[in-house]
Amino acid sequence: MLILNLTVLIAVIEIAMGIFVFLKKPKLIIHRIFMFLSVVMGIWSVCIGFVVSPLVLNKPVMMLLTNLMFLMGFFITSSFLAFSWVFPRKEKQIGIWSKLWLVLPAVLIGFLLFFTNTFVKAVYPGKSLLDQIEFDIRGYSVYAILFIGNFIWAARNLYKKYKTSIGVGRQQVIYFAIGLGLSIFLGSIFAVVLPLLGNTEIV
Repeated sequence: MLILNLTVLIAVIEIAMGIFVFLKKPKLIIHRIFMFLSVVMGIWSVCIGFVVSPLVLNKPVMMLLTNLMFLMGFFITSSFLAFSWVFPRKEKQIGIWSKLWLVLPAVLIGFLLFFTNTFVKAVYPGKSLLDQIEFDIRGYSVYAILFIGNFIWAARNLYKKYKTSIGVGRQQVIYFAIGLGLSIFLGSIFAVVLPLLGNTEIV
């Protein structure tokens, strides 16, 4: 119960922060992306709280929350990538292929999670965290490659901006990279590492 309460509190803070930044200048794309990222992180936090808590014992509900948790985890890396293109300033227009990269993999991941069993095969409420979700290595591999790919691409963008920025701009890149890096690290634990350690079906 403590973990659930903590994740809900974190979610409220994240979503409130995103809305606050958005309302300051709603027309700025950087504020819109930040709000989307904050909302996604909030939903992701709540899903984690319910998945790891012993309160959810209904299999369909557990499956829904698990799939939503992994989808939000992927959205975090996609938002991180989008944010890296416009933070601290948008140096050029985001190309059509880059926009498609943000949308199409997310659609694919959503389809795999909610309409097939090629990623999350089954859930077993009440078991330990490492045993309550059964994964299929095929869908997991697609997810992990896209997840890590987004993160590496975003990190590369931020590094390039760090090298070309000076003064306050460089400090902003450092602070953003640290904050989002920690979030991505926590997300990767639940989205990439735990499936490898837990109940993963290889064949």
